[in-house]
Amino acid sequence: MRLRTSTFLIVAGAFAFIAVVFLDGLSRDLLASAEAARTPPWQRAKKAAVASEAPNRRGSSDAPSEAGPVSIDVPLTPTPTPLPTPQSDVGGRSVPPSDLKPWPEDRAADSALCGTWQDEYRIVHGGPHADFATNGRKYSAFQCRAGEVCGGIADRILGMMTGFMFAIMTNRTFVLDLFIPGFPYTYHNVPPNGGDLVPALGTRGDWGSDYVMVDILHWASITKQFLMETDLNTHYPQRLVVWRGNRGAVIPMFSNPHHKAALQRTGLRPEVAWGCMFNFLMRPRPEVLLEHEKDTAALRDPTTFVIGMHIRAGDENIGKTPANATRLADGRTLDNWQSWLDCAFELEHSIAGGRPTRWYFLSDSLTLRQMVVNRYGNKTINMEVREPGHVTGNAADSENVAHNVTGYVGVAEHWLYGLCDAWVMGDSGYSKTGAARGMLPDRIFWGDRRRNCTVGNHATLDELGWWSGM
Repeated sequence: MRLRTSTFLIVAGAFAFIAVVFLDGLSRDLLASAEAARTPPWQRAKKAAVASEAPNRRGSSDAPSEAGPVSIDVPLTPTPTPLPTPQSDVGGRSVPPSDLKPWPEDRAADSALCGTWQDEYRIVHGGPHADFATNGRKYSAFQCRAGEVCGGIADRILGMMTGFMFAIMTNRTFVLDLFIPGFPYTYHNVPPNGGDLVPALGTRGDWGSDYVMVDILHWASITKQFLMETDLNTHYPQRLVVWRGNRGAVIPMFSNPHHKAALQRTGLRPEVAWGCMFNFLMRPRPEVLLEHEKDTAALRDPTTFVIGMHIRAGDENIGKTPANATRLADGRTLDNWQSWLDCAFELEHSIAGGRPTRWYFLSDSLTLRQMVVNRYGNKTINMEVREPGHVTGNAADSENVAHNVTGYVGVAEHWLYGLCDAWVMGDSGYSKTGAARGMLPDRIFWGDRRRNCTVGNHATLDELGWWSGM
């Protein structure tokens, strides 16, 4: 009897222990489920991305932490990957060229998106030009010559677009008066002055007195408001109007009552006009994109939703710290821009619709680029961290930048940035112009989280039109 009682107690104790373990596990599962339910989807995706990339970080301590800034101990050196052979080689599988994500410049040819003005412009303003003194045309020109201050890449593009917008509004031929050897763009549909193509304007001595110079370098001679309110045909009767500077007014000029009818006839819409015009005008030189075939293939993968991010750390950080530094030259780390990353994770659920998502991360800081690769690994498309270049304000200086690898990196990445499906950016002209090339205005979001990164909370036209005049 005593033996049976002991056996019973032992069995009962075992069952009690199993029950405690089971109930403890169940309670933990219930608590975890409740916690997951309270966690926004983008935060769950953020944790999952970091966890899935942990083996790729090779011991790096640059992992997300709620406790504050972290540092990098061991920088990631990505394993070199061979470039894809044909353009259609996406992620190791063959994709027919017709199925690849289209280039923005190809989409811009669609009159439903960009209006009907392009063919008419080619007919009226294209083709060889006779001597300026005898051809009778009216011109709008953007000028940047050696020794003149023109600004960086985005600055020059903004100035060009102002001159081109003026040309469309006033039925003029637009030309680029650029004497800069090695300039990293070719002129698509627009005749440049000089070079191998037929000169349009000749030298400044050929202009006579029938021209006017308009200085828009920091709005030196006119204001944006002036371009929004003035009858430009009456104010500028000269045959040649030469624009110089770094300010844009494409979006604000749609408000000009004297030219509203002319703009309506073109079919251009303010929300996509900047991208339509830039894609009509410019192409990067073929050699600019040579080192970016792998990134191009990933960006054009039709199965992947790509979020472009650009962080402008400032000139004081360009080339000042190596890739494996733990901080930028001014002391900041990636955690100072955590809101950019959080916005990207939120977009994966609010915009991407469950599609596989990757990032195309750009910055003027080599250190910041490496920090993102260290932390998120293969989630970033451009894992081969390249030194970004900056075209300086002086045209003569930029001749050297245009010929070296770092100068081409900035131009190539700016062009490829337009291939993304959504963008997280700050108040940088480089960010704005690169995103606007994509002509998806409802997918541009602010990295500073001035609003949530969800449908309907994109950057407004007024915000994009401020300062850069996009």
